[in-house]
Amino acid sequence: MRPLLFLLLVLLTAGPADAQTRRRLPEPLNLREHVEYAPSLTADGRTLIFQSDRYGLFHNARKEVPVINSEGNQMKTARETEVQFFGVYETRLQPGGQWSRPEPIEAINRFDRGMTPVIGGPSISYDGNTLFFFAHYPERTVGFGREDLYYCLRERGGWSAPINLGPNLNTPGYEGFPSISPDGRHLYFIRENLSRKAEGETRCYRIMRSERGADGRWKRPIELPAPVNLDCEKAPRIMADGRTLVFSSLKKDGKGDFDLYLSRFQDDGTWSPPLPLDVINTRRSDQSVAFNACGDVLYYVSDGDIYTTEIPEALRPFKRATVQGFVTDSLTGAPLQVRVVVNDAATGQLLTTAETSPADGRFTVLVPPTTAYRLRVDEPAYRQRTLRVEVEDFRECRVIPRDFRLVSVNAPVSTRRADIAVLTEPAPTTERATAAAPVFPEKTTQTVVDSALASARTAAPTTERLAAAEAAPNAASRQEEGGTPAEIAPPPTTERLAAGEAAPQETSRPTVAPHRPAEVVVAPTLGKPTVEKVVAEQEAERRNDLRTVADATPPPAPPAVATAPPKPETYEIVVLVRHADTEAGIQGARLSLTAENPPRLGTPDFDDVRNAYRLRVPTGTTLTLRAEAPGFLPAEARLAGVSQDQRVLLKLPEQKPSVLRISVLDFKTGAPLPSAFVDVAPEGGKPETLTWTGTVLETTFTTPGPVSLTARAPGYTTVQRQLRVEVVPEGKFYEFEARLDRITFSLSAQAVDRETGQKIPQARFRVVNLTQNAPVSLTENPAQGSAEAVLPGTGEFEVTCEAPGYTAHTERVRFDKEQNQLFFKLSPVRKAVRSVVVSVTDAFTGEALAPQARVSGAKLAAPAPLRLAVTEGDVPELALTAPGYPPLTRRLTEAEIAAGQVELTMQKSSYEFSFRAVSEADRQPVRHARFVVLVADTKEKVPLDGGEGEAVALLSPLKKYSVNALADGFNPAQTPFNPAEALYDHRTRRDLLLRPVAAAPKPTPPPAETPKVVETKTFGTIERGKAVTLRNIFFDQSSPVLRQESFAELDRLVEVLVQNPTLRIELRGHTDNAGDFDANVKLSRDRCQSVIAYLVQRGVDRQRLQFVGRGPVDPVAPNTTEENRRKNRRVEFVVL
Repeated sequence: MRPLLFLLLVLLTAGPADAQTRRRLPEPLNLREHVEYAPSLTADGRTLIFQSDRYGLFHNARKEVPVINSEGNQMKTARETEVQFFGVYETRLQPGGQWSRPEPIEAINRFDRGMTPVIGGPSISYDGNTLFFFAHYPERTVGFGREDLYYCLRERGGWSAPINLGPNLNTPGYEGFPSISPDGRHLYFIRENLSRKAEGETRCYRIMRSERGADGRWKRPIELPAPVNLDCEKAPRIMADGRTLVFSSLKKDGKGDFDLYLSRFQDDGTWSPPLPLDVINTRRSDQSVAFNACGDVLYYVSDGDIYTTEIPEALRPFKRATVQGFVTDSLTGAPLQVRVVVNDAATGQLLTTAETSPADGRFTVLVPPTTAYRLRVDEPAYRQRTLRVEVEDFRECRVIPRDFRLVSVNAPVSTRRADIAVLTEPAPTTERATAAAPVFPEKTTQTVVDSALASARTAAPTTERLAAAEAAPNAASRQEEGGTPAEIAPPPTTERLAAGEAAPQETSRPTVAPHRPAEVVVAPTLGKPTVEKVVAEQEAERRNDLRTVADATPPPAPPAVATAPPKPETYEIVVLVRHADTEAGIQGARLSLTAENPPRLGTPDFDDVRNAYRLRVPTGTTLTLRAEAPGFLPAEARLAGVSQDQRVLLKLPEQKPSVLRISVLDFKTGAPLPSAFVDVAPEGGKPETLTWTGTVLETTFTTPGPVSLTARAPGYTTVQRQLRVEVVPEGKFYEFEARLDRITFSLSAQAVDRETGQKIPQARFRVVNLTQNAPVSLTENPAQGSAEAVLPGTGEFEVTCEAPGYTAHTERVRFDKEQNQLFFKLSPVRKAVRSVVVSVTDAFTGEALAPQARVSGAKLAAPAPLRLAVTEGDVPELALTAPGYPPLTRRLTEAEIAAGQVELTMQKSSYEFSFRAVSEADRQPVRHARFVVLVADTKEKVPLDGGEGEAVALLSPLKKYSVNALADGFNPAQTPFNPAEALYDHRTRRDLLLRPVAAAPKPTPPPAETPKVVETKTFGTIERGKAVTLRNIFFDQSSPVLRQESFAELDRLVEVLVQNPTLRIELRGHTDNAGDFDANVKLSRDRCQSVIAYLVQRGVDRQRLQFVGRGPVDPVAPNTTEENRRKNRRVEFVVL
């Protein structure tokens, strides 16, 4: 619980990375006009792969290009002809600490017609041999849908062609941003979160994980469980420990956009709750990380650029050490594709295995820095080889080199060579149980010559390590992997030698009396490097000295003997020549000896397999041994009066090159000039041009002589200096500081009218530097028609001037003065004028109108007819106003202007209509008639004017109406009315015919009893108590108002009632079930009352009539269709 609380405390107290350690990687890695994304780092920290949109342009002449984000999703379609591609780039860390210029990986960045213009999400394996990414290759490779996952293998010439990861991982949907675990067994990537996408969130993804099976195939992926996949996740990165996952997530409690979170895979198989990396997170989009193998530096993306920052200890992944090397053939130097096995040196437990690259034989393994390890190669055609990694190798976070040079099983055991001395340990001396066997003396001596090499080389092994690795093995303690003898290091034949080969092991042999021969360790003393300042204003940085610490462990006591055995006549001298820093053998080393007593000695035998010189000398011999090698300082050892077996280790330090440090500064401000170049030309050597990026540049010299230095920068003066470089054993530093003065070139441009000489307002300018094919920034003054520009220097320029109403002009000019003026005399454009006739009519009546008109704000003198004079290229806007009409604003089209004729319409919101009631009998006006006009949809009553049997109404042509007329002595009249049709027919007056009420016949006395059955012509047989439906009764929608076409049916009912004066009936109203129940009951009752009112008006006694509103309770058909609902809307009568 305490570590978790401490971690939370760190998260809460740590400030943002921007405040202290956040650093944006400089150009050319980050370009401000482009997006950099998804960095991925190899375990050695020297190769960086990332994604950027600088690759190229996607062209489409139809101006329909997809705008693609870095995930490969199309955000929109732009009305442009081109859009940037996303591609994958590779950069390497240079010895001076700068990243090289990123180069596109052409094997990946290949775009075909129809593909999504994004290739990205790179993830390079920790050994640097495999590159994973996502892309869409519809025309090049068989894909499975949209973006798929691919990988490439490193080859001698670069990267292989892309290989699809197969259907187990790829689907018809989106897969992207893979991340490979350090052991290569697990792959993390993202898929779209379809459920969140359906909700409208297009940036949501799920993190998936797949495992590689024993057959090398990837298994079906599974979605990581909560608490990882809870919101919108993306860009997962698994760290070097294989357990720490860093990903981006869009959470409600985040800082704004995507933030970075960390989760660890725990021992119980679950993932820890994600913790926000608040030392990094900002309100911008923070995502896509990469840790170095040490886990203390983080590369991440923020707002489209790559940054680095130091990580607090509590947030770092579990530490892993990087062991890297090459496996090659010892004779040919060819790379070998083998498996390197890593075991715990103490327990023998298998930790991991690594496959070497077929391109160069490289392998990389990540191990916990807690114990020693054995690295072993078992290849049938070669002798077994084992190297060790000790705990002290982990004291610093660095790449631990271990190279294997395998010896063929058919190679000879030893050879005799006197020119190259790359040595291993001496052969063990075996004491035999015979009287003639040599016996070692009671006391052995050890001569150690202390070296003054600088202590900064912490990787240099101590004498104690050399003794442990070089001494003859004991009888049983040097067995490897269950009794298998350790392999002897072969002689190196290339420059690729690792520190681990300096102490090869040898097959153990049984001995009776193990011993340690006398040992001499010799390393020349180097002085401190000198510093020569060419132009220096600060203290020169000095390089630390290198020191080799001698072994202080006392030699083991010799075995006790009862009596001193006789001394042998000759003794064996074993000489090893080693690199002073790495303990590795040195290619091209030569050994020479000078004998003093006796004056002549034999030639040493060279054991090619053991890399050791062997020489037997008589007792009392005095000689001097000297080792030399190209690029190294020599070392000597003098042996005086040899009286025992001697073991001599000659350690050769490298010849230190002379180092030239270069900085380029502004002459006035002293600020660095990032755009500067430095030409370095040694006399008789190959010249080179260095790009100054704001940090100190370094270049080295191994050959003395004069060097010409030239510092230059665009817009600045050039500085040249001659320097004589010396190369001394201890190394020498030169510091060249160039201060360049800025050269300013300016341009002043003015536009004037050719005819009047007046300045042209709103003139615009454009300047292009033809030398660099780049635009030049301008400061324009539109009111004066002028512009000012600071030119990058002299050269050819293209200047263009444009102004509305004038002919544009482009001029190519060479500027070689500091101040340059350019006047443009532009000619006005003579444009054609077209006459356009505009006619305006009423939209419904077609009546010609004479509105007031304004053209582009200017009022026309004559309202009608409208004739416009339109200048070529102009598109005027016409504003019309007329009494009773709303204003109309309309911009003419180019087609209308070309035709010369424009027809426009205006419409009122309402028009005036009149209605009159006329008797159907004599066609005379019914002056006492009353009118009701209702809106058909809403039943809203329309206000009316008029009298004497007439009505005037203002009606909208966009609505429909119902007009009703009522008058005493006449049947009601109702008619639908469409104002738009009436206006089209020019009929704004409508007559309604009223039918006089027929005189009711005198009723005959009713019979004593109502008959049970009545025969009628209209309704057939009517039985008492049986409902009869009135078929042709019609009402306005949702209204009790009877329509005129209902009167015929009701008149037939009147006739039946008159002919049968004893009949009494009950009217029943019915509706469908649409709408409110109570409203339907009321409507059915009101409609019955309307029918009774008509019957009474026609002379039927009200006492014979009853009614009831049933609403929707008695349907005759299910209310499932419109036809059935129409059947249920009815009026019935029943004889009582």
